[in-house]
Amino acid sequence: MQHLIIDGYYVKGILSSCPNIINLTIHGYYTDLNLQEMTHLTRLGVDSSYIQPHNELPIQPYFNLTHLNVHGANPDSSWREWEFLAHLPKLTHINTDEAIQNHISKVLRLCPLLKILVVEFFKSHRSLHYLHACYQVDDNRLVLTVWKSYSGHIRDWERGAHGLVDLWIISERIVFARSSECSC
Repeated sequence: MQHLIIDGYYVKGILSSCPNIINLTIHGYYTDLNLQEMTHLTRLGVDSSYIQPHNELPIQPYFNLTHLNVHGANPDSSWREWEFLAHLPKLTHINTDEAIQNHISKVLRLCPLLKILVVEFFKSHRSLHYLHACYQVDDNRLVLTVWKSYSGHIRDWERGAHGLVDLWIISERIVFARSSECSC
């Protein structure tokens, strides 16, 4: 098994039984989450609480990550809560929520291989308020998206796991069109 999405199951037993996973997404909070043995992992989707506190972050299990989807951070978070992104040597794609809005420029500047930063918003008054602040960032790698519901994430992940067009591919196409100055 190379692709796994977990939502409401006992994580420890599942993860130890599937050491060759390359694409893992975990919804919910689990106190026994241990990714130390997941050496093949290149795509990870988790709640921000799994990768905190950042001053004690064991970077080793994340060295091979190219795609990181991290949500649930405090909207008033400091740069200290996001700086670990700059220490992931292979990271090319980041997907996060509006909590990163105050640190977008730093992430784009300090992540050397970053090709795409997707910032997601949900159709709510509070979320869309943050969207307007992101319009000030002038970088082709920044892609802003608005979701109608949480279930859209699950369907999008499934499309990607089956090799179909998902948010990552759509975002790559947007960035390519911008950088090519496509006159579509």
